[in-house]
Amino acid sequence: PGARARARGARGGMWAGTRGGAAGTARGGAEAGPPRSASAAARELAGVLRGWDAGGREARCRMLERFTERHRATGARLEFTYGNGASLLLARVVAWMRLSYLQSGATRLQLETLRVFLRSSNGSRYLVEFLEAGGLLTLLQILNAQHRAVDEGVKHAALAVLECVLGAGKVYRDMVCKYRGVEALLGVLVEAAGSESQHLACELVLVLGTGSPQYTAYVLEKLVDVLPCGNPGAQHNAALATKKLLGAVARRESPQLEVLLQRVARGAAAMLLSPESHVQYQSAELIKDICQYEGAEALVVDALADLLVPREMFLPPAGLVDVDGTGGLSGRRRRRRRRSGCSRRNFARRVRTCTRR
Repeated sequence: PGARARARGARGGMWAGTRGGAAGTARGGAEAGPPRSASAAARELAGVLRGWDAGGREARCRMLERFTERHRATGARLEFTYGNGASLLLARVVAWMRLSYLQSGATRLQLETLRVFLRSSNGSRYLVEFLEAGGLLTLLQILNAQHRAVDEGVKHAALAVLECVLGAGKVYRDMVCKYRGVEALLGVLVEAAGSESQHLACELVLVLGTGSPQYTAYVLEKLVDVLPCGNPGAQHNAALATKKLLGAVARRESPQLEVLLQRVARGAAAMLLSPESHVQYQSAELIKDICQYEGAEALVVDALADLLVPREMFLPPAGLVDVDGTGGLSGRRRRRRRRSGCSRRNFARRVRTCTRR
């Protein structure tokens, strides 16, 4: 009996150790190291916030570099390090970015820090706090800024943060569309010189078009305007995205389909004027895809005919047409006479003034 009791005790101790190890692994998650107490996390957070409030730009940049290097992995548990006070650091980073994104030089590092927050294990809560602090509007302002004011690398980092926002759900995608995020993304697509930024911007436009059904036709309408632009990379990516969104609009039987097909046909025909062979190839593929829809062949023929023989060739010369309703050439003389102050009314007024004197 004593031996059997000792054996049962050994087996119980073995299973208890296994359960304890599994529980420790589950608690550790993405963070390595022994469990921290609440007081230790509070002390570390207080030190970080004290250094942030007392430090200048260089000190804050060093703090953010250490923060991003420490929590770079996806699903990082920021509560493991800072307890429930990580939101205080997030609010400080967002406020600093809103005030200084045009002149601080640390905007890229700020955006990388925000991406760490949004990709953490508690990212949904940090996303709500980011939106409440006005972070989304600042993000779109960065994307809309001119190339001289904001570097392309900063805009690429802003696109990465916006990707986290769009991946959180349909509510946030609709919010971005409502705040004219489609125009901001298409602006980056046209102005960017790097293929990575163009590809990411086009992917996000496609996410907005396919993930927000009520905005699909609107996104396609804005995307078609990019087809005749002079940027070969933007034309290439826009043609690929147009084919996918056109199929989504056709499946929903939108009443705007015929108008959109006409605009797409004209944009695809304009792409044929590009000297780049890959742009011409995408134009031909887009035209083939358009011809699959009912009644679209006539629209393609009209677009190609306008491309070969412009309508301006059939208009009379400008001097023979009374466009402004002022009598052609004589009307132009009268306008020049008015600008010089030599009209009959002005002449009579001057005569009366001189007579009084």
